[in-house]
Amino acid sequence: MKCGKMFKQFEFYVNDQSASQKEQQQFFSFIKSLKSSKRVRFVFRGNSNIIKYYDTDVDNIPLLSHCIFCIGDKGCYFLQKKLIDFKEIFPVIWNKFNDKVCKLNFRSEQTKQHVLHFLKCNPEIQQYFSNEQNRKSFECISDLPIEDRKKVADYYLSILHTIGKSANGKSFFLSASKNYMVADEFKGTNSIIIYGWLPKKGINNHIIKYIDVEKYSSFVKKIGLPTCNVPIYPEQREICIKCGLLPNYIIGFQHDNKFYINPNILKTQWHDNIVYDGLDIDQKNFNDLLTKSKYSQSFIYYDGDYYLISVNGVNGV
Repeated sequence: MKCGKMFKQFEFYVNDQSASQKEQQQFFSFIKSLKSSKRVRFVFRGNSNIIKYYDTDVDNIPLLSHCIFCIGDKGCYFLQKKLIDFKEIFPVIWNKFNDKVCKLNFRSEQTKQHVLHFLKCNPEIQQYFSNEQNRKSFECISDLPIEDRKKVADYYLSILHTIGKSANGKSFFLSASKNYMVADEFKGTNSIIIYGWLPKKGINNHIIKYIDVEKYSSFVKKIGLPTCNVPIYPEQREICIKCGLLPNYIIGFQHDNKFYINPNILKTQWHDNIVYDGLDIDQKNFNDLLTKSKYSQSFIYYDGDYYLISVNGVNGV
């Protein structure tokens, strides 16, 4: 189902009020503008446990809307109060692959079968992480230059993230899909689907930097580490968005047959760079809304890097 056709099935709202005809026209003009640029990749995220993130749900649409359109959607990691020291992330990654993935140490039989198939399709992963003699050299990756270290960490953490919560339950990646029907499968009775976009090109130089399991494959292979040739769930067309989907790139969210428009679309003067720069967001209430949510941390993107922020300090990833 194409993105433009899909929107036509909904009743449209701004916060908890029905959208006027003029507001709907503005919304569709915006979607048409994004599509016509041919520089956009639409993404969809089914969220079946929104109260876990926002401490509210679809029974309080005004608050839920304010949270989504001001603080965005973030990975499970941001529910933690303690910052991870990413200088010491490689022993964590090794243990996840060695103890969980290679040994099929999962409660779910379905997950075990998927991981078993994944390992058969990617034998280098199992051979490398099953061999304890490789542990020391892998953990020494922390001695690489910071940009190279980030590439390797992002690569393996994104693989763990795609396996699911049982492999990396505190992931700072956010799952989304290029396929609306996949996102629809992940929603339940009291859930939503968030609609957004990613720029197709120039991502490394702009606010959104998405990481899929292919992105750093050639670099990882070049330094002698095993790579993933076949993803664990290829049918899901999954994208791992690093840290989260910023509100600047959120179109709106769906609950049942109602679609709640990001109100910033209606007040933004669209410009040529909106694909990359995103919507103009008034975040003067950001800290207040973050405090009311279940998130304990946030992040900023500055000069090509991500920085995680909590009450305990700042950490680059």
